[in-house]
Amino acid sequence: MDQQLYPAKREIPCPELDKQDALWKVGKFVFRADFDSANLHYVRQGNSNCCQLKVITHSVQQEVQLWTRKDCQGTDYERGTRSWFHFGVSGHSSGDWVALNIMNINKQGKLFGQDYRPWFWCASMPEWQPVK
Repeated sequence: MDQQLYPAKREIPCPELDKQDALWKVGKFVFRADFDSANLHYVRQGNSNCCQLKVITHSVQQEVQLWTRKDCQGTDYERGTRSWFHFGVSGHSSGDWVALNIMNINKQGKLFGQDYRPWFWCASMPEWQPVK
């Protein structure tokens, strides 16, 4: 059969093969997406002028901007939305405050209105906790 009649399947890098490049260092913090289901795409030093941090009453030592991959990126189920995030952060000390600005996530107002919220875990904690 003539291969020219059928378009070549779009070449998408396998997420597992890209994991070695999924580490970013910003200040003393290391952000990682080198594990299963992590979807962090890009990280950079934040710009304190880009966002108003009105709800934070503590002194923020670092502001970081994060971009996520599309939902199910690189699979047959890829969507144009970005409705979740999953990544790791290390290099912090007890008492550090860092502002994480997720730049390209879809609006989540309806989820927060139903009391859905992000969860987090630290090695010093016995279990996951919701962001308050």
